[in-house]
Amino acid sequence: MKKILSDLRVVLTPEGKNIVTISEKYFSVSENAAVLLRLIISSPNSDANLLASALSSKIGYSVTEEEINQALDDFPDDFFLTSTQRTKFTFSLPIIKGRILNLFAGFLSPLLHPFLAIPLIFLVGYFLIKFHQDFSMAESGTVETAAFILLGIIFHELGHAAACYSAKVRPGLIGFGFQGVFPSFYTDVSDIWTAGRRQKIVVDLGGIYFQLIYAALLSQFVESNPALVGAVQISVLLALSSALPYFKFDGYWALADFLGKDNLSQWMEIRSSELREKVLSRNLERDDVLSLVGLMSYFLGVVFLCTWIGAHFIKGISSIVMIIAERWPNVMSFDLAAQYMFLVIMVLSTVPMVLSAWRCIIWLVGAGFVVKVKNIAFILKQLLCILTIRLFAPFFYFSSKHRNFMANVAAGVNLVVPKLPKATWVPMQAVVGKYRERAWITLLSTLDTHTGMNLVRRTHEIMSKENLVSVFSTPGAAIIAAPHFGSFVTGALMLMDAAGNERKLHFFYADPEKEPDNAFFEPFYKRYFPDLSVIYNNKRGMVAAARALKNGDIVVILPDVFNSAHNTSVSFLGKDISVMPGIAYFNKKYNARVIPVVSEFSGNLGVRIYVGDDLKLKKSNLELPDDAHVMQEVFTSVEKWVRKSPGDWHCWWKFYYQVSNGMVASN
Repeated sequence: MKKILSDLRVVLTPEGKNIVTISEKYFSVSENAAVLLRLIISSPNSDANLLASALSSKIGYSVTEEEINQALDDFPDDFFLTSTQRTKFTFSLPIIKGRILNLFAGFLSPLLHPFLAIPLIFLVGYFLIKFHQDFSMAESGTVETAAFILLGIIFHELGHAAACYSAKVRPGLIGFGFQGVFPSFYTDVSDIWTAGRRQKIVVDLGGIYFQLIYAALLSQFVESNPALVGAVQISVLLALSSALPYFKFDGYWALADFLGKDNLSQWMEIRSSELREKVLSRNLERDDVLSLVGLMSYFLGVVFLCTWIGAHFIKGISSIVMIIAERWPNVMSFDLAAQYMFLVIMVLSTVPMVLSAWRCIIWLVGAGFVVKVKNIAFILKQLLCILTIRLFAPFFYFSSKHRNFMANVAAGVNLVVPKLPKATWVPMQAVVGKYRERAWITLLSTLDTHTGMNLVRRTHEIMSKENLVSVFSTPGAAIIAAPHFGSFVTGALMLMDAAGNERKLHFFYADPEKEPDNAFFEPFYKRYFPDLSVIYNNKRGMVAAARALKNGDIVVILPDVFNSAHNTSVSFLGKDISVMPGIAYFNKKYNARVIPVVSEFSGNLGVRIYVGDDLKLKKSNLELPDDAHVMQEVFTSVEKWVRKSPGDWHCWWKFYYQVSNGMVASN
């Protein structure tokens, strides 16, 4: 039975909702699920049978052991020890946190008291209306204007933190990050999930309230400082934009909390489908008419809003492009940043407008086409994420998480003899490679399998097709040596697809109990190929791999995994390392051919799969024993690719640890 994390807690909110808190993440669960989780927390070593008996006595009806196991499978992976933690930000940087944030939040929290907030709202409204009557739209801005706008955004985030403080909930931190391609400031208000509905709404709207106070305050000084005109106007625009419920800004969360819906978007989709069926069957009830009018107004509001935003964005970018073209004629041809911003703004101004208009039409047509549109939008989002990562890669040095990762990569790179050319760039390239890999895993884990596999076929190119045909058409045992290089995860999917029913493939890798990062492999691959054979690197797995090769099947092995056993010595990247001779054993025992396969990143989402020639592992160096010769040939083929594209190799830190501590690579 799966083990839940020790810091998981179940909290009952004032409205009677059960909230699961785990590692600053929050989940809403049913009453029965909450009872089950509390039983597991109180008796972590109980098996499914004991839990079924205890739960049955708690809820008043019989529950079977199978139902307990099914319930555990239905819980999110975040509840369990094998889960990996993810963040919604591709890059984040804390600005204010800890005692300093609590100090600011406590000082500003009285502004949220009703006796002070109500007159303040009227006063703010009066000042801003008067400002609007006295001043027209600013035509230009200065650095000073931008600084005041930035200060207003931070004050907005302090509003959320102060609202948390007034609700007796600890604010996390205020930071800056990228949500996909969108730069944004944020406040961690995760703990508000355990508060009541009214307190949640106050926290949701606290930032808008504070930003409008800030704008009203600035409006009193515009006559003495004209730079404040633009700052006031932009601050008001940002505050009002945050109040709109069309995007996942403050207004969206306030509406969700007002309606008591944990996932407003999902609820709207379900409600839209229900109303569509009733419209088509002419079975509308009186209450449905109001819901229908509300939803149609919501969708039309999206269309008009996106049209307005699109028009102003296009107008603004056109002016910028004209100025740049006049002053620096060559910039638009060669400046990557200008091209990128032009692409992003065109997407922001065009795609949402088109998709929003389609949504109103598709709602009457059916849900099938909606899925296709969402898939396209999701693929575009991941593509823009990769473009953003590549453009802003130098800023990774300002993030401690990325800085530590790059330091680990650099430690391994610095051991290579002879030195790699442009070695200082390898750590940054490795970070970009990690995000490319994550983008692909996110895509293929989210898209339906038909769309996901079609996307793999269109973006992955097998460069040596004749070699792959030879692998599958030549009878007899074969080993595919596929190192942790480039997009090796999706490259394996392409191999499975190419194999079809012609040959049986088995995937051989380290047991997830010893390497928790490997836990996602099996469900990920079996989602696309349910009959896939997975073999773990343990005693039972060695027997299974031997049986497969004896039957003439193909086994895929990742040769560059590192652990602590001491076996055969080979030369790799100018260092002597010890490796487990599994490939050599299988080659000798079952006369298995060994074929190196490497999946190299190409462009942004492209992948090139190189299928090498059969290594023809015959003893040629009389000074080396058989096992050492075979493994030397395998690692020589891996070294060729690591030296060619060092940023694509995923095992630099393990290489450093192995060389520095005398540990070894395993097959």
